[in-house]
Amino acid sequence: MFDEQLRSRFEWLRDPDPVAVATPPVLIAFDVLYVKGARCQPAATV
Repeated sequence: MFDEQLRSRFEWLRDPDPVAVATPPVLIAFDVLYVKGARCQPAATV
């Protein structure tokens, strides 16, 4: 959920503010590719 200034408001999923203007819940997914410079995924095999 995002507030009227498009700031993410994760806490509103648990405890929504009934008077606040907000977007509907949105699912955002991402992959972690590197951590501290090390690749997190195995190399592709062809």
